[in-house]
Amino acid sequence: MELPVAKWLGFNSELLKEISIRTVCLPSSCSASNMELYLKQLLKRLLGVSDVTNLFSISKSSCRTKDKAPWDGLTIFTVVLLSVFGATVILCTLYDYFLCPEQEKLPRPIRAFSARATSRSLFTIVENSANPNVIHCLNGMRCMSLIWVFFSHEYIGNMKGPSMNPVDNLIWASQLFSSFILYGTLSVDTFFFIAGLLLVSIGLRSMEKNKGKLNVPLMYLHRYLRLTPVVALAILFFYKMIPLFADGPMYDDIGFFEYSACKKTWYWTLLYVQNYATSDVLSPLAVWAGWLLSLALLFTSIFALYPYSKLLGKSPTILEGALYYTLVRIAWPLGLCWVVFACMQGYGSLANSFLSSPLWQPLSKLSYGAYMWHIFVMEVANRSVQTNTYFSNYQMMLNFWSTFGFTLLVTYVLYVLIEAPLEALERMMFPNRRQIIK
Repeated sequence: MELPVAKWLGFNSELLKEISIRTVCLPSSCSASNMELYLKQLLKRLLGVSDVTNLFSISKSSCRTKDKAPWDGLTIFTVVLLSVFGATVILCTLYDYFLCPEQEKLPRPIRAFSARATSRSLFTIVENSANPNVIHCLNGMRCMSLIWVFFSHEYIGNMKGPSMNPVDNLIWASQLFSSFILYGTLSVDTFFFIAGLLLVSIGLRSMEKNKGKLNVPLMYLHRYLRLTPVVALAILFFYKMIPLFADGPMYDDIGFFEYSACKKTWYWTLLYVQNYATSDVLSPLAVWAGWLLSLALLFTSIFALYPYSKLLGKSPTILEGALYYTLVRIAWPLGLCWVVFACMQGYGSLANSFLSSPLWQPLSKLSYGAYMWHIFVMEVANRSVQTNTYFSNYQMMLNFWSTFGFTLLVTYVLYVLIEAPLEALERMMFPNRRQIIK
């Protein structure tokens, strides 16, 4: 059941539209129609209005009991698949540890599935080289964007759930700091920017090496084999494993996605069409101008809609919204372009020292998997909510570190089980393929 506050109060605020009151527990003997009739009579008296038909609704499909459906074939397949990979990793790790202490003599298929060898490679930190073809600052940029994704989703997930202080949510959303969270989708654009930058860099260097020729089919094949195993496993996890881990009265109401959509569009996702069914030396003036323009583009992308985040603020017009969402997709990557260029050409100073730190390397290797799995961790937590929660920045910080830490643990396990072995096998299939820039 949802009771929209904005419609009750007569406000046309985008923020108030996101806040609704939801019931939690009802006797199983009560049907949805019974409760809807009862609440309509109650609200007529409380609000003093004669017609409350359009103020709320109670969906029969949202009712849940403690009984769980039996495992279907796809759920069993998912469990068996994970068990097979887990057993393979355990056997290869034992072989690596007890039978082949010298890593140089370890067979490549065994190395691919050995948790010991994978962990050693994952947590190895190397000093930055002077190779101009390696963009070291991307490690820090990738990791900071990942943390931003976690932080934004933690707030948004809490705001979707039952809260004992929903007014504080509205007050928080009206503050300047909240723009970093409400428009945190720009962090995903950073990943798109990094992927595009690396793709173009690799393509140009491949053309330079091969006299202007580019093997486009092989490039697509490598990219597909690199991304799809994790995506396919994520689809199985979200669609079939969440019901095994999460259960509660809010199970169907506060998730980030609908199972019906996943069931209908999973094959489009596997095809990645689901969204469609200078000079060598710069003057100090140019450097400062580049940084100022870059920061202006980045912060404008984040704070441009802040005036519309006020508690009772008006909604942007269609033209204003269209201009923002069109231009921000151009402004954000343009701002990031300067950051990368400045770091590579020696104009980054402290920014380059921070983003290019070798300490980012392990987390950077896990960033793709962590991005895929953090929603799973949050879904389990959000859909298992049993009582009202309390919203505050301090509580969100605690939730963030809890989600961040547990997600890294899950990501590491699945990296050892799935991602690293399949990536190693792919390298064995295409031994002459150029290594991806890190």
